[in-house]
Amino acid sequence: MFNTRAAPGLSAYFWQRQDLPALIALAAALIAARRWGASGPAFAPRLAFWWPWLAAALLFALAWSGHGWLMGGHDLSRDEQMVLFDADILARGELFARLPADWAATGEALNRTFVLPGLPADAWVSGYLPVNAALHAVGAALGDAHATAPLLASAALLALWACARRLWPGDAAPQTIALLCLLLSAQMLVTATTSYAMTGHLALNLFWLALFLRDRWWAYALLLPVGFLATGLHQPIFHPLFVAPFLLLLAERRRWWVLASLIGGYAAIGLFWLSWPSMIVAAAAPTAAALPAAGGTDYPTRLFETLAQWNANGFWLMALNLLRFAAWQHVLLLPLAFTAVALGWRTGGLIRALALGPILTIVALLILLPYQGHGWGYRYLHGTIGNVCLLAGYGWIALRERGLDRQRLVKVSSMATLALLFWLGWNAHRIADAYASLDGRIAASDADYALIDEAAAFSARDLVYNPPFLDRRPMRFDASAVPGGSWSPRLCEGKRVAIVGTAALMPVNRLFGDRVRPESVGMAKARTQLRALGCTEVAL
Repeated sequence: MFNTRAAPGLSAYFWQRQDLPALIALAAALIAARRWGASGPAFAPRLAFWWPWLAAALLFALAWSGHGWLMGGHDLSRDEQMVLFDADILARGELFARLPADWAATGEALNRTFVLPGLPADAWVSGYLPVNAALHAVGAALGDAHATAPLLASAALLALWACARRLWPGDAAPQTIALLCLLLSAQMLVTATTSYAMTGHLALNLFWLALFLRDRWWAYALLLPVGFLATGLHQPIFHPLFVAPFLLLLAERRRWWVLASLIGGYAAIGLFWLSWPSMIVAAAAPTAAALPAAGGTDYPTRLFETLAQWNANGFWLMALNLLRFAAWQHVLLLPLAFTAVALGWRTGGLIRALALGPILTIVALLILLPYQGHGWGYRYLHGTIGNVCLLAGYGWIALRERGLDRQRLVKVSSMATLALLFWLGWNAHRIADAYASLDGRIAASDADYALIDEAAAFSARDLVYNPPFLDRRPMRFDASAVPGGSWSPRLCEGKRVAIVGTAALMPVNRLFGDRVRPESVGMAKARTQLRALGCTEVAL
């Protein structure tokens, strides 16, 4: 049984059930590729101009459809749900949603996890920055919000190709290696079926890098608009960590005017996005008297609160994160990238800048947030996968200089990666399907409300997802957070409540190997209270 009741237990579960077997398979594939791929003709692909475009189109179709057949059409984590939550708000031309007085009084029962702190009780919006939600709002306006991430993934592939062509013009081998490493990344593919902001980080970072490599005034002028969007995707830290090494590269090249303009521009961008939460709170409660006592609105306060919770267990969690990242990539990606860094670090230049992006991200997240929660691969490194793919291209050139650039090596390793991708995808589907099936049963129930016992199964609280304007039935309540005395009797007049307790959540407990849990005290109290107010229980 896995200790999934403690959040880090999910990392241990992933390690034992997915990552360790995948790493063993990767090691075996690498040995096989080295043994059977050391002979034969050299790798000399002909990368036709239309091939990356076809690959991008296939990637889009696979990821877009994959939200249905891989993820069961379900937004598994609270992070994903809050993207669509905010997208709904933005699509209506609002910055936050208002709740009627009766529902505002229900407090945490509606699930305010990741809602921006400091808002008055009748207002809610997520604590994330809005650009990813805005992109999904555009996707929804065009027909499907879940087409946004697949489109961004396809754009990332094309942007990577633009970078590779700029770095190795006329040399199809490293270009193809870089594209293969991204295209066969299980992390990239599975994440593209979700609404996580990480696909946007990957696309915008690579678009930024493609402009940077152009080394033209107009390209440098476009870096700040792209940086504005990338910094405001969901958390302000990720894109600046990607950019910082390239600012050092500009200093190394003595491009002082470009460096100064970018530093000044990013300072302004940072100030704007760091002020965003306070601006939203001020708009929701224009007078200080209207604000609740809750703090933690501004980023410095939230940063210190996060740092205060850090402990040495973060090193263990980060080790699991990095092993998970390795397990979800192409067999050749990290060996080739490490080769490039080992041979090219001392010379500085672009190789060092590409390598420093992931390194800085790892160090920062080790300090700030070593636990990632749900994630297909290590999602906090997602925005730098393009860096590592380009490093793999440099690593392939190093192998070629040593006579090891064999076509069979690429074929064997890519076939092994493809087989592993199917296996990892199936594992992702198993987890998502357990929740998606239950979510579908709740949505199809003939009830006005659904009372969910979040203590009865791991991550059951993520099933308590309500749209911002409460325009979907059944409305969902966290049983442990139903307020004791402030629930209005009007809310229960003639209403039916579906009970989502131990029996309904059994498939989730079975998935994680957890014991069957009895009904929680919070669930028993909530049922008693709702019955007393006139609600009628119905079967799920």
